Amino acid sequence: MDNCNEIVTPIETNVKLIKKVEKSIVFISYWCGDKVDRKGTFDSLFQFLNAPISWWSNKQSVVALSSCVAEYSCFTSILLNSIFRNNI
Repeated sequence: MDNCNEIVTPIETNVKLIKKVEKSIVFISYWCGDKVDRKGTFDSLFQFLNAPISWWSNKQSVVALSSCVAEYSCFTSILLNSIFRNNI
């Protein structure tokens, strides 16, 4: 270590780096997608650092009379699944 030369670093020396982990959930819903039973399907894509790590598709368990109720049940199901997958 006595004969070492000083080099120039490409970043400032007193900069604190922040680790930012990007997670995202993308979901797509199809209302009344099936003409027979009138149940919609919803797809969910889990991404980590913009790379897909998990994907699933599910048919709604209930038939909703309004699109608001259908959207709420879809969002609730996706939220519960995402909480479950984050705890794994």
